[in-house]
Amino acid sequence: MHMICDFSGFHFIRGEIRKITYELISHTDRNFVIEKSFAELFHSNKLIGDLPVEINNHEIEFIIDTTELKYTYYTVIVTCVINEETVKKKIEFEVS
Repeated sequence: MHMICDFSGFHFIRGEIRKITYELISHTDRNFVIEKSFAELFHSNKLIGDLPVEINNHEIEFIIDTTELKYTYYTVIVTCVINEETVKKKIEFEVS
């Protein structure tokens, strides 16, 4: 499986709230089901909290709300479990 997104990193102005959608694609055209998925928000390698994730067929969605975040850099790790595979995507962003 492979996660794709339309940005490699991004920037928020504090107070923004954005819905992030990832689509998982099989390079072998294999049919699959996302069994479970979760997203974790980190600051300086410290877990701040979990972001609620919604699974829609081959897409996962979660919301990043910056209204309570400090002006600094953050990381989100998205994890998807598909059959015997665990796929992860790391996203870094800045809040200013």
